[in-house]
This record gives sequence, C-alpha cells and structure tokens, in this order.
Amino acid sequence: MAKLQEIFLVLLILGQPLAANAFLGEVIGAVAGVAAVGVLGPVALAGLGFTAAGITAGSIGASMMAAGVPVAVLQSAGAAGISYSAMVAGGAIGAGAAHSAKHALDD
Repeated sequence: MAKLQEIFLVLLILGQPLAANAFLGEVIGAVAGVAAVGVLGPVALAGLGFTAAGITAGSIGASMMAAGVPVAVLQSAGAAGISYSAMVAGGAIGAGAAHSAKHALDD
C-alpha cells in the first residue's frame, strides 16, 4: 500500500504545471525535512555521543549528563533510532519552511 502511495505522489508532482511551483517547493521541503531527520538525525546523535550502546564517555552527551541536562530523549533516539513521528514532524517543518520562503520571496 505504501508503494502505491509513493507512486501516486510522484505522478501528482510530475503532473503539476510549472505555475504550481509553490506546491512543488513545499513537497521538496517536506522531502528534505524527512531526509534531514531520518538521515542526518542519527549521524548527529552519534556525533554527540548518543549511541545504541549508551552515552559515549568523554562526549558532548556525557558532558550534558554531568551538567544535569535531561538527556533521556536524546539517548532514547540514539539507542532506538529516529521515530516515524519525528520524521513526519521534520517533513512538516520542511514544508512549512518552503511555504514561508515562497511567500517571503513573492512579497
């Protein structure tokens, strides 16, 4: 079913006239947001020291923990991966940013 939805979305995008570039920009923004959260999120978490094995000693994550900063959510994401809802949120933020940028450029 998901594959059918992906095909429909691609056909919808390709069928848009060039005048509908605002819609296309929002779709591209949404895809970029999902990619940023889904691909770069785990890399960033690991870089901060939040891994599946725990918080890496001597990392920024360990420093945050020592300073009393709540790190449970970041460690959970580092151990279990980025959730579907976080990727959806990233897509929504990307689409919103593209929408805002389009309107700012039009004004």
